[in-house]
Amino acid sequence: MFAAVATLPLSASAQDQKAAAPTPRQCEEYGNRDHIVGALFETDGSINTLGLRYHLANTSGDDCRGGSLTWFAYGLDVRAPAFDALSPYASARLGVMGDASGGGLEAGIGPTTDFDRTAAASYLGIFMLGYFFELGAIYQFPIGTDRPHWLAGWQFAVHLNVPVVSSTRYRRVARPEIQ
Repeated sequence: MFAAVATLPLSASAQDQKAAAPTPRQCEEYGNRDHIVGALFETDGSINTLGLRYHLANTSGDDCRGGSLTWFAYGLDVRAPAFDALSPYASARLGVMGDASGGGLEAGIGPTTDFDRTAAASYLGIFMLGYFFELGAIYQFPIGTDRPHWLAGWQFAVHLNVPVVSSTRYRRVARPEIQ
């Protein structure tokens, strides 16, 4: 009688393990190649910068784990700091987005000029992402020279990015159900 009682929990446990085993479900993985245009506004309170952007973005994600999205984008940003200078940057962005929000990093390098003086400059940025917009901060710095008067340091940044052309590919995959 003791042996029969002792084996009951073991067999029930084995049945629970079989019932809890993940079952495959169909979900989609996708990838986009987007052409993005954007408007940029950056300010530190004394220097306001307006700009335009063109980026080519490679986006991938899936609906298996709650709709995650990652991307890498590269292209050209043209900024007009203090409305009396021009800063074209070759730029790159990397980001990830989940159900609620996401984050991204951005970097660029290029010349900056007030048409009397030209200097090499670069910037780094960190952003909180929405679907078409970014809120964050960028830091611009000169390369190999003193800071030109029109080149701000830290700036609060608002960027609006709109995909204008997109090509999408989908692939169905079987993934274990995640509990």
